[in-house]
Amino acid sequence: MVIPVIMPKQGETVESCIIVEWKKKEGDRVEKDEIICQVETNKAIFEIIAPEKGILLKILFKEGEDVPVYTPIAIIGEPGESMDNLIPASHLDSSVPISPRARHLAEEKGVEISKILGTGPEGRIMAQDVLNFLSKPGAITPEEVTPGLAKSPLPVQVSLSACVPAQAGTQKGPVSFYLGSQKEIPVQGIRKIIADKMFKSLQNSAQLTLNASAEVSTLLSLKEGWKKAASESDLSRISINDLVSYALIKTLPQFRTLNAHFLIDKIVEYDNIHLGIAVDTPRGLMVPVIHQAQLKSLVEISKETRRLKQACLDGSIQLEEMEGGTFTLTNLGMFGIESFTPILNIPEVVILGVNNIRLQPVRENSEIKYLPHLGLSLTMDHRAVDGATGAKFLNRLAFILTHYDSLPI
Repeated sequence: MVIPVIMPKQGETVESCIIVEWKKKEGDRVEKDEIICQVETNKAIFEIIAPEKGILLKILFKEGEDVPVYTPIAIIGEPGESMDNLIPASHLDSSVPISPRARHLAEEKGVEISKILGTGPEGRIMAQDVLNFLSKPGAITPEEVTPGLAKSPLPVQVSLSACVPAQAGTQKGPVSFYLGSQKEIPVQGIRKIIADKMFKSLQNSAQLTLNASAEVSTLLSLKEGWKKAASESDLSRISINDLVSYALIKTLPQFRTLNAHFLIDKIVEYDNIHLGIAVDTPRGLMVPVIHQAQLKSLVEISKETRRLKQACLDGSIQLEEMEGGTFTLTNLGMFGIESFTPILNIPEVVILGVNNIRLQPVRENSEIKYLPHLGLSLTMDHRAVDGATGAKFLNRLAFILTHYDSLPI
C-alpha cells in the first residue's frame, strides 16, 4: 500500500517549511522511522522520518522549496504500486512553473493553474497570482493582459535608439548599456521566510519608534570591576546585552501592557516575561527565547543567552526554544549604530533596539562633562501601545541603566 509522507506542522505559527536536504533518493529502500529528509522553518531545523518501511517511490518537492504544512512531500510503497491518487493533479503538470505555496492554494480553491498568469521569475506562478485570479477571475490570464498580444504571431521589436534624441556631436545608432558582471540570487529558503515575515509585520501593524539614551558610567564601571576581579568568573563574561536584558526584565513588570500580544480583536497581557534575543547567524536572523526571564539572575540570563546563541549558530536549536516570545531585544550597537528602527516580531507589541555607546555632553553645576550614553530605540505597535506609555517605559529603563548599582545582581 502506498503511503504519503506529510509535511508536519511544527509549532502554532508555522505555515510552511523548507526542504533543506533529502537523505534518501527515489528508488531507495527506507525503514520505518528512518530519517528521509531535513527541513527548516525560520525557527529551527528538524528531521522527517518514514512513517512505514518500503521504497521511496516519488519525491514531490526539491531541496530549497518552501512547502505548506500538511502537504505530501514524498510517497513510500512497493515497486509497481499506483500512486496517481496521492499526487495532486496540478503537481503532475510540470510544464507550468509554480511555487509550492501557490500550488497548494490553487488546489485548495479548485483553480486550474493553466489559466493563471505567473508574475514570478520566468513566469513562475506565485501565491499572490492565485489570489489575484480569485479576486478578479480572468483578469490576469495571458490573453487579457494586452488584448490580442498573446495570440499575435508577429514579433514585437523596440528600438532604443529611436527613443533617445540625437545631439550634436554624438554618434547615431543603437544605445547599449553595460551593467558589468552580476549574479541573480533567488529569494528562497530562510531568506524568503524572513522577507515574508518582515513585510507582514510592517503591513499588519502601526509601528512607531522612539529613541532615547541612558548615561551608563556606573554600568561600565561595574562591568570593568567584575572583569578585573575574577577573570574566570561568570560575572566576568557579562556583556552589555546581558546588562540591558536584566534591566529590561526588572523594568517590564511596571508596564504590563508592553509584555503582550496583539491578536486582531484582543490584546493578551502576560505575567511571564519570555524574552526573545535576536541572533545573527549564517542562515539568517533567528530569535531564540529565554522563557520566564523574570525569574533569572543576571548570571543566569548571561549563561542562557550564550547557550541559545551557540545553538542557533551550530543548528542545534530546538523549536520550543524559538517559540512563545512576549518581548524581543535586538542589538546593533557593536556595529557602531547610533539609532535604528527595529521591526516588530508580531504579534508582540514592542521590540527594543540597543545602539552603541557615545560620549555626550552633560552639564554638572557650571561644568560641562562628556559621559558615556547607551542609545535605545523602542518600536511599538501603536494599535496596542500609546506613545506616552512607550516614552515612560524608555525613561524608566534609562533610569535603571544609569543607577545599575541599585539592582540586585
